[in-house]
Formats: sequence, C-alpha cells, structure tokens
Amino acid sequence: MVLGSRRQFAEGSSYNKALQIYNPGPSTVFLEEVQLLVASNGGTFLTAISNLALEGTELLAESVFTVMHPEVAASWLEHANVTSQALLFNGDDAVAVAVAHKNGSLEVLDRV
Repeated sequence: MVLGSRRQFAEGSSYNKALQIYNPGPSTVFLEEVQLLVASNGGTFLTAISNLALEGTELLAESVFTVMHPEVAASWLEHANVTSQALLFNGDDAVAVAVAHKNGSLEVLDRV
C-alpha cells in the first residue's frame, strides 16, 4: 500500500481544518488499516489524542480522500469525504497518515 498526504492540509481559523490522503498508485486501495493520528502540543503519535479509523473506505487510483472537521465553513464541507472531531490541530501539533498492521505495529506513511 502506497499512500501519502501529498502534504495537502488546511489550517484556517476556528474549526476550518482539512487533510487529504492521496493514492498515487495504479490500483484502488482499501483504507481499513489506515489511521489519521493527531498529536497535540509536540506530543508523539503513540500518545496521540485522537485517531480516525477509515473502515469500509476505498480510495481509487490517483485520487484523494478528504477529511475535515465537522464544523468547517459550509463552503469547505461540500468537498469532504468524511468529517472527524480528530482534526483539531494547530501550529504545534503533528498530523500523520499511518497504517496499523495486523502484527500490532504502526507505520507512519506521511506526516504534516
């Protein structure tokens, strides 16, 4: 599975937060093992305050999947594939796209 965030994220005022997961490959991938992790105030991903499991979600080849905070501006919300309270980041927080493997390990694919 090859995924990344394409470093596409938005941090606006208030709840205007968004992140895109990108599938650069030639095939559809299923996102059930993918998590979005948010670590607040310089924390680590292992102690992340929030994560989002994307069970039952597929991402077509060369497509993006957009996650936004549920209280974004109405003009943003129409572009969301899913919303999550987990997107409450600011300048000193880290956000990562990770895969949780069946053996219990967590692989960070990309971070912003």
